[in-house]
Amino acid sequence: MLRAAAGRRIALLAAVPGGDGSFAGLQRVLLKPDGTKADIEPVKASLGVIAGGAARL
Repeated sequence: MLRAAAGRRIALLAAVPGGDGSFAGLQRVLLKPDGTKADIEPVKASLGVIAGGAARL
């Protein structure tokens, strides 16, 4: 679970499809207001099954 800091954060969200093309997971990257990676840990977190998948942006 992503509990880097209290409050709201800007994040890049990417769906990760399974082998059959259905939704399998979600990759999240926390960002600063200028769009660079945030200076808090963890910067990246996942929900669901992302092993072997690819987030297409």
